[in-house]
Amino acid sequence: MYVSRNIYLNNITESVYTNTATSSFTHDYMANGSTILLTGNFTANFTISITNVPSLTIASSYGRACVVTLIITGTGKFYCNAVNITPIGGSSTGATVYYNGGSSISISSSTVTVQQLAIYNNGSYIVLSNVSSFYA
Repeated sequence: MYVSRNIYLNNITESVYTNTATSSFTHDYMANGSTILLTGNFTANFTISITNVPSLTIASSYGRACVVTLIITGTGKFYCNAVNITPIGGSSTGATVYYNGGSSISISSSTVTVQQLAIYNNGSYIVLSNVSSFYA
């Protein structure tokens, strides 16, 4: 949708999809949304394969992006360190992941870790990742 005037949105909400994975997993973006609650106890960093990602390329000077939020509540100090993207009607491809502050992420045992994956396509998929730890 292209809007040429101001639009004001209020109360945007989305369902949270719960996943009990304990290692790398696949997530259907269109069927399950972009917010994932991970309750499993990971023992290592993991890969997420995101399928049915809407087209992020359009014939204009404006790009498109989508954001996937991982809420990690299991025990451990682990995060998503690799992302595979499968667009609707396309084939899977690995994405280059860039981390806020560099590639060395250090997580102490936290109550909740939140990782945001901003996905952009400029001819190849790029993922900008931010990892934050929260404590009670």
